[in-house]
Amino acid sequence: MCTHRVSLTSPAARYWAERMQPMMGKKFDAGEAETIALCAQDADAIFVTEDIVAAFVALSELGPGRVVLPYDLWRWLRGQGLVDASQYDALCTMTARGNLKQRLPGIPSRVLTPPES
Repeated sequence: MCTHRVSLTSPAARYWAERMQPMMGKKFDAGEAETIALCAQDADAIFVTEDIVAAFVALSELGPGRVVLPYDLWRWLRGQGLVDASQYDALCTMTARGNLKQRLPGIPSRVLTPPES
């Protein structure tokens, strides 16, 4: 994970102004739009979200394999040995509990069995 500063004259800022800003509205916010624009400028970037609308917009802008749920990130961290089994379980549980707006349908079955580290 990393953070980036985006200047007003950067390619990401231009992408945001041309592609993302027109899509913003009640169900899609500026932070998500800016992050998708930044990811569009970095072929290695992956957009992580639990917001269904943002996920679909990102999928259309970034393509398959570049949009994941938090659970996928937790699974990757576990597979890399960066979190242990109890930390993995805690992350999944906290994510499910934090999903108060029912953005996600629950813990996906593909991540119920964590990878071995």
